[in-house]
Amino acid sequence: MSVMACSTSLQANKPIKLAALYGVNINENSIVIKVYSFGCTKAKDFSIEEESGSLSIIRVKRDRCRKMPELISVRLPFHKQLDDYKILNPIKKPKQEIKSKRQIAR
Repeated sequence: MSVMACSTSLQANKPIKLAALYGVNINENSIVIKVYSFGCTKAKDFSIEEESGSLSIIRVKRDRCRKMPELISVRLPFHKQLDDYKILNPIKKPKQEIKSKRQIAR
């Protein structure tokens, strides 16, 4: 019998790349973000990190589908505690030819 194991220490040292956002709306119980999807983006693919009034939205799983990209809205659960937050992610303007069609909620 053989035993195999893998270490996650290499992943822990990777720099965190913040997801590019094309819109953000913070509500009482959620954050709605607009991101590009290639067909497989889900709300569980993102995590929210909060530190002293700053928010980082991190894409924890890449969308590896090959569909034509589209701008979608993703609702992430979040319990608002402050009136103002600073979003650390880059905010970009969407491309004109790609339209928002889908909404995804957790």
